[in-house]
Amino acid sequence: MNVQHLKYAMEVERVGSVTDAAENLYISQPSLSKAIRELESNLGFSVFERTARGMIPTPKGRLLLNHAYAIVKQLSEIEALAANDEMEQQTLSLSVPVSGYIAQAIVRFTASLDPQKPVNLRVREAGAMQTIDAVSDGSFRLGILRYPMGEEARFLGVLKKRDIRSEAIWEFEQVVLMSSGNPLAALSRVTPADLETCMEFVCPDASDLRNSDAPQPRNSRGKATLFCGRAMQMEQLSAIPSAFLWADPQPAAVLSRYHLVQRPGEQQDRRMCDRLIYPSDYRFSPGERAFIDKLFEVKNEVAFDS
Repeated sequence: MNVQHLKYAMEVERVGSVTDAAENLYISQPSLSKAIRELESNLGFSVFERTARGMIPTPKGRLLLNHAYAIVKQLSEIEALAANDEMEQQTLSLSVPVSGYIAQAIVRFTASLDPQKPVNLRVREAGAMQTIDAVSDGSFRLGILRYPMGEEARFLGVLKKRDIRSEAIWEFEQVVLMSSGNPLAALSRVTPADLETCMEFVCPDASDLRNSDAPQPRNSRGKATLFCGRAMQMEQLSAIPSAFLWADPQPAAVLSRYHLVQRPGEQQDRRMCDRLIYPSDYRFSPGERAFIDKLFEVKNEVAFDS
């Protein structure tokens, strides 16, 4: 039995109206009506009857609702215990793309934790579909999904099918990231012709929902290199002045640490979107909300500097 359906029935009983209950629950009236019908179908009896006074519980419906109130109360108490435990443990379970500003937010969040209390952090860098799969199957609790804006409808369709909610974090144009020693660093804007003289490093992020057999980007000399780890990318860019990478705008601290510069480019289809994703019935812990605050704090700083 779906506990959420019990909660829906409780709200319908409380206000006596499917329409008013749907408004209070922030769902559509047809969706709520469908949920009540599914509940009644699973139970094998009617929970409500329509009267001039509104939606009134049937005799069996009243018994069900009495049990529902007790069940929901017990579940709330269990969730409260879990929430208190999470506050003590300072947990974060997160699947993310390779990204400078996200990494910076994780660093700030970690630095804000109390070292005298238990800490349980699980963060991995992954592609778009890997992150969706991880949130869908529960192996990671939160994810940050990155995709090209041209594929937004496709990705949002996948999230809807998986019953995953999302919130936009940032829409941005990718920039050309390179060593300060790269000859192109003197330019204010980089053209595709300029990039033909350089080696391109490629890092997969949203590309794993596209054709996996598609060739990796190559310049006119046929050179291309694939690096997945963020630290390796930065070290290689710093050490190889002839290389470049298309990336999200980076925090100033990252550029300074690795002696890099970033320049706007003129190549098309470089607008990206990052979205926070989580199960549709998920409740953020205090620690997760603190991380999200850090995430938007760093994003705003980078966006302003860019």
